[in-house]
Amino acid sequence: MQAFVIGDRDMVIGFQLVGVRGVAVSSVDEARRALSKAVENMEIGIVIISEEFSTRMRDKIDELRLSRTIPLIVEIPGRLGPSKAIDVSDVVRRAIGVKV
Repeated sequence: MQAFVIGDRDMVIGFQLVGVRGVAVSSVDEARRALSKAVENMEIGIVIISEEFSTRMRDKIDELRLSRTIPLIVEIPGRLGPSKAIDVSDVVRRAIGVKV
């Protein structure tokens, strides 16, 4: 299984330096198309997506997480860090569906 990254140009270049393929996007529409193609590729087991885009396509990501186990979709903060404070219990609830 391979990892695949979707984000801005700098993020993608950084991941490519360590051998992770990806696509640089500049709009939410481009990110949605890239995510759809990544999900169709059976060799991709992990999709890493920038929070800059994932927050604006929450509906699609949640739909994929509920309907598929592979690929694992991981959201990471962009260069400026998280857009809001991270609530660990919210992360657990969203990841496994259990309120703690």
